[in-house]
Amino acid sequence: MHDRGYHAAGVTDIAADAGVAKGGFYSQFASKDDLGVAVVDKFADRMFAALHEHLDDPREPSPLRRLHRYFAARIAHHEAQGFVRGCLLGNFALELGDHSEPVRQRVEHYFEELARALAEPIRAAQAAGEVRDDRGALPLARFVVTAWEGALLAMRARKSAAPLREFVAMTLDDFLVGAARR
Repeated sequence: MHDRGYHAAGVTDIAADAGVAKGGFYSQFASKDDLGVAVVDKFADRMFAALHEHLDDPREPSPLRRLHRYFAARIAHHEAQGFVRGCLLGNFALELGDHSEPVRQRVEHYFEELARALAEPIRAAQAAGEVRDDRGALPLARFVVTAWEGALLAMRARKSAAPLREFVAMTLDDFLVGAARR
């Protein structure tokens, strides 16, 4: 589903790739939407593991530098993949946001969880004077998530890391930090 998209991944193909009969699919999932929710959950598990690997690193005292390291690692990941897949959450939001309420709700849930996870280092960076403090950490984190997802879409369209690097420069360095320096 991440490679081809939700609609292009038919149940017959999914069952064949898993090495089970089509009936085996329906013994595990009541519908393709149920599978879509499970796919989003699995993706989110991996996404949060990568996030916490960088944000919870006790060797780096600067919360802002931890944010930079996390996004640098994500940029390297997308470069290694050739700029083809983007974020499954963003992909599913675009493809299914108007067509599958269960998947849309799960994607919305994880976008909010991602914002809450990013709010912690932003809050710590605010306390350290590294990041602007004229706005709450959670609204800033929601903006960061939104900007990142947009940068991922532009990355796929341009087949380039340039939008991701521009995200870092404009969102982390200018928007979050620039206001703290004023």
